[in-house]
Amino acid sequence: MNFFQRLLNTFSKSDPLPAQGRPSTPPGESLLQGVYELSLGNPLAKEAAEYALSGQASGEEDFHDLMTYCPKAGVICYALEKCGLLARVDWAEEASEVVQWFEEIFERAGVVWSKDESNDLVEKANKAGLKRGEAVGFVYLAAQSRASQVGFEILDINTGSDQHAFFAVPKATAAKWRFVDLGQGMRIENPDWQFKELANAHGFELAYPAHPKKSLRLFPLDL
Repeated sequence: MNFFQRLLNTFSKSDPLPAQGRPSTPPGESLLQGVYELSLGNPLAKEAAEYALSGQASGEEDFHDLMTYCPKAGVICYALEKCGLLARVDWAEEASEVVQWFEEIFERAGVVWSKDESNDLVEKANKAGLKRGEAVGFVYLAAQSRASQVGFEILDINTGSDQHAFFAVPKATAAKWRFVDLGQGMRIENPDWQFKELANAHGFELAYPAHPKKSLRLFPLDL
């Protein structure tokens, strides 16, 4: 069984049956629709997703294991990264590195974040007495606050690893995709809950402080 067949089998097993009288969505089509929406309508992302679904991205070392184990998470990550909308941030990165990641995805998403603001955030993080691994949360919380001010929200594709996969979407899009189960214990989430202690210590407000396990929704959504 080739890679493409495994993907189609995964979709056919996990997608709910359509309501009576409603036409069936072809296997994988709902994922392509989701990628298009999560990428803010970027045609390059949809092309990348189609490339991955055809099995041609199976040689991509960074994504091969993920796409094999959880195709939905793998295809979404692959497509968003290929169009510059995904920030793959290691848990222990320094504040300056994390800020740079958010600068890049904000610019692509159309979120205004001035150089003065980002430089000021790096300085605040450096003076905050953060422990190793806390810079990611500190910068994320500030970036989430900024995104919210202009009608966006930062989401994370939680793969259970020590690496975040952040991306920014309009709040209306986030409302559709927040806490969607991708299978194999992976999900799209607002990661506020991961940084609750850090937020309390530094005065950040959280919109979603609770663990999402009771809020998960099935994939795909009615797009």
